Amino acid sequence: MKKIFYQKLIRDKIPEKMTRVGAAFEIRHLGKKEFEKELLKKVGEEASGLPKAKKKEEIGDY
Repeated sequence: MKKIFYQKLIRDKIPEKMTRVGAAFEIRHLGKKEFEKELLKKVGEEASGLPKAKKKEEIGDY
């Protein structure tokens, strides 16, 4: 089986959902500084998709 590495922030309860469907995954908890850095990257990612979105369902992880 091929491994895929996403290395990005995930929402609360996503690990529980992945467990329910039988997905194999690893998570790690970030310290405050690292979390802030990753959160800023995530906000930039979401914001960059706004101009392309035609419906609100296409915005982020709606």
